[in-house]
Formats: sequence, structure tokens, C-alpha cells
Amino acid sequence: MAIVDEFLSWFRGQCAWCYVHEAVHIHHIKPRSMGGDPLDVENWVPLCLECHDFVHEHGHRNFIDELTKAKEEALEFFAHPPFP
Repeated sequence: MAIVDEFLSWFRGQCAWCYVHEAVHIHHIKPRSMGGDPLDVENWVPLCLECHDFVHEHGHRNFIDELTKAKEEALEFFAHPPFP
């Protein structure tokens, strides 16, 4: 569980898509059915319950590019936040 905690700390425990809610799910950006590795942190994105449900309700395969971009932007934002 330590690697999950460390991963979430990179995002200050927040959802990488909405930044509003606490992340409670590690979502796989690229599903296993499309060759995604569930153990590769590069394939993980932290999502809150609401965003995670939204992605699955609207077809998670449709959000691969958006989630990849959201993860990159969130990592940059939390690495250099505009607040202390």
C-alpha cells in the first residue's frame, strides 16, 4: 500500500481531473483490455468517486487522452502550486 500512498501524495491526495475532491480511486488510464499495465504507475491517475463514476459511465476508453493530459497537468500544478 505504500506505493499507492506515495503516488497519491504527488497529487496532494486530490483528484487529478477536478482538483475539488479527495482522490479515492486509482484509475487505470489505459484499460487492461487494451494492453494497459495495472501495476505501472504511468498508467495510474487518481480520481474522486464522482469523476471515476463519470469516466466509467461514459466509456473509459473514450477518456484515455483526456486522463493522460489531466494527470500531466495535475502533476505540474501540484509540483508548483500557486499557493504555499
